[in-house]
Amino acid sequence: RTAVRALYSQGGEAGNILREALTVRPEAFRRSAQTLMQQTLTPGVDKSVLRSMKMSDDAAKAAERQAYKQAFEQGGVISPELTLAFGEAIKKVPNVVENINRNYRAETGKKNFFEVVDGKVRFDKGATLEDFEIARRALRDEADQAYRSGQGAYGEILKNLELNIKSALDVASQPLAKARAGAAALRQARDAFGEGRKAFTKSSDAVELEIQNYNPQQLQAYRSGVMDAMRNKFTTGQRKSLMNTLADEESKESKILRSVYPQDSLPDLVKRIELASQSQKTATSVLGGSQTAPSLLQAPKIGSNVSAQEMASAIGGDPFALINVTRKILGSKTQNLSEPDRKRVAQILVETDPNLVRRALQDDSAMAELQRKVSQMTGGLAVGARSAGAYGAGAYLTPSLLAE
Repeated sequence: RTAVRALYSQGGEAGNILREALTVRPEAFRRSAQTLMQQTLTPGVDKSVLRSMKMSDDAAKAAERQAYKQAFEQGGVISPELTLAFGEAIKKVPNVVENINRNYRAETGKKNFFEVVDGKVRFDKGATLEDFEIARRALRDEADQAYRSGQGAYGEILKNLELNIKSALDVASQPLAKARAGAAALRQARDAFGEGRKAFTKSSDAVELEIQNYNPQQLQAYRSGVMDAMRNKFTTGQRKSLMNTLADEESKESKILRSVYPQDSLPDLVKRIELASQSQKTATSVLGGSQTAPSLLQAPKIGSNVSAQEMASAIGGDPFALINVTRKILGSKTQNLSEPDRKRVAQILVETDPNLVRRALQDDSAMAELQRKVSQMTGGLAVGARSAGAYGAGAYLTPSLLAE
């Protein structure tokens, strides 16, 4: 990066090539990582995660209403088991009768479908499956209210009675049982999505524990929530540093993302995140950043006889190495690279095809001298150390040397 910044500082066509690449590529690499992240966490979704989730909820709610409607239209067997379970509930907790009837009348606009006479429950001859389901829901609400008001024991009694009625209803109508199961799954998914949106406000350990007991549908909804939270981060001022944060395996955000992301797809995402991170670091270093160590290698200083070890020590902050490098650079009589050479070096650095980069660096004729000069520029750290041997083995292929 130091040598690239030195080349950039000279301006000219080389500087323009580097400026354009370093301005565009970090954002392109971030978008590449974000796109893969969204495709994997929310498969089949190419719009805003939040909007997509809302559309999915609306569709599920419509399907739920339709399923209940069809179940009620198909009717069911008003079995002795169903009337017995309902009658037992009314006898055990007679004080809930008025609330059940009030809710029933408000929802249907009809008169009560049952009455209690001398301690016995009598049902209207026209009572339907839907009537019993509406009454069951009212009893469920009564149980929930008892729990919320601190009447746990009473709430448990009501809940057990309600579950007995629900079991009898499910036996009476399979379509109703399926509609109910779908509604429960939707609620679970909706809750999981909400928790996923809050994932980055929690500790990584809490998130890991949270998703352990999720079923596949809940986990998918949770991942969609996480992606919505991540999408929001991509639209804020922290988007440039986000890839650096995610590339740090010790950061909370990185741990959370790695724990919820499908493990078989994680290596590909990690590569894109690391590439985006390195690209942003290079852009920051070359186009801005500190003026200390990089300032030793500005335009008139390229081509000095500084060794790789000295350069590495100087960049690492060794004060004695800095003194020696400064002395050598100031005393160097080596001529600068020519403008055509600087332009060609810049083109190599921004090359997106690693095979072309390899060929340019291994050219045995016209490019041999340029390769030596590039190696000198980088102190043997960036290009020279990765020439023939490393590239020939395919050990270090990236979309651009600028991503290093």
